[in-house]
Amino acid sequence: MQKLKAEIEAQFARHMEEHTFWKQLAEESPAGFQAVRETLLAPGKRLRPLLFCAACQAMGREPNPDLMPVALALELAHAFILIHDDIIDRSAERRGVPTLPKKMDELFVKKPADGFRGADFALITGDLLYTLAIESLLQVEASDAQKTEAVRLFTRAALDTGRGALLEMRAAQTPLDHLTVEDIEEIYALKTGSYTFALPLQLAACFSKPWKKQGKIFQRLEKKLPEFGKHAGVAFQLLNDQNSLADDLRAGRRTWAIVHAGSQEALNGPALQIAINIAQKEHARCALALIDDAELKTLLRNALCAVV
Repeated sequence: MQKLKAEIEAQFARHMEEHTFWKQLAEESPAGFQAVRETLLAPGKRLRPLLFCAACQAMGREPNPDLMPVALALELAHAFILIHDDIIDRSAERRGVPTLPKKMDELFVKKPADGFRGADFALITGDLLYTLAIESLLQVEASDAQKTEAVRLFTRAALDTGRGALLEMRAAQTPLDHLTVEDIEEIYALKTGSYTFALPLQLAACFSKPWKKQGKIFQRLEKKLPEFGKHAGVAFQLLNDQNSLADDLRAGRRTWAIVHAGSQEALNGPALQIAINIAQKEHARCALALIDDAELKTLLRNALCAVV
């Protein structure tokens, strides 16, 4: 996996050096390009492209080099979602460094842009990243039928993610005692499970069809990918929630923990942490139970950080 991750990083760096769009941005707005470049190339897990690559290998197809444009597309789409999340959350920091909206705000202070804000620049950048992701997806060496199916899967995941974000906003308008943890789990499944976990495996199945190991790894899983994505997404998000509980409280977010507790006072008790751990481990167990390939299961177990 380390070798594949290095190739994913190299692919990303080459994209930013060689693509016409980035060259134009670097020429027209050197500071803006540098801010975007630092944001996109910041160290990360590259979980989505790694899941795609591992799934391809599990199906008997080596992803490098022919399928690397798909891996790149997944990471570009992830960057698009993170930037939009930072705009919505008004986040000033991610992974210990300023977010793109924050960086651009600082640049616009130095060189005023007549009312434009850093969030405006970041919003357009995010939209362009999704366009670049689709473009990269279509550059893969595959049949037209496979590309058409891949775009359908890609856009379906984007629609799920957007719907999850809208449901999250509706939940914020809903009294706490009118929400259930199942409502929150639906949001997590749509916002995180669809594009982070189900989509990479769906794309691997799409592009590995001629190489597929018949009766093996994915024959049982393919029909249950939405179920897999749901459980993995909820487990992953529950893990994140445990690390951001204080921030979620300040922002008034309707997270699983807050809905389960029912009140801010109940958040201080040990019973809540026990409940979160039980739910997280159960969803992780359900997701991992659907995976047969040892290397793919190890990658997922590390991502979900659950001992099951």
